[in-house]
Amino acid sequence: MRIVLKLAESGWHLMERAMSAAAWIGNGLLLALTAIMLWDVVARRAGLVTMLFAEELGSFAVGLICAMGAAYTLKADKHIRAFIIYQRFSPRTRYWIDMLAIAVGLVYTTIVIQTFGKYILTAFQFGRLFAGTLSTPVWIPGFVMLIGLILLWLMWVVLAVRKIRGFAAGDSGSREGT
Repeated sequence: MRIVLKLAESGWHLMERAMSAAAWIGNGLLLALTAIMLWDVVARRAGLVTMLFAEELGSFAVGLICAMGAAYTLKADKHIRAFIIYQRFSPRTRYWIDMLAIAVGLVYTTIVIQTFGKYILTAFQFGRLFAGTLSTPVWIPGFVMLIGLILLWLMWVVLAVRKIRGFAAGDSGSREGT
């Protein structure tokens, strides 16, 4: 059991680094997306050459930003919850509510990863391209988004292990470790 706990703790530290990197990448992508869209709008108004691929890149970036942002949000414990109601429950009830939310998140993310993975594999096998200016192969941005979803799934697993560890140590009401 101690080995599992040590692995979980080192996994948490690794995930913290990965989520921090994901947050920086997501922020950079959001800044770049804003700059590209701003240029495109200004260029259209001024009658200059626009970047015809701006919308296509924007859709790729938004998907990646959302996947990476969701994983980071879980790590930073900044996700939305009905805290006014939640804080009224006993620590044991909050623990079970958290575990239920983690289980639902883990199951949902697993289904999305499986479905999206099959879609990307099919797109790769058949050489599907986006019907946009760049004619980007579907699997390239899809694979990057899949990495973000896998980070999210790993974050759910780490949260579950930390929550169980905290409960086993008698700390069912603590927000630390969730």
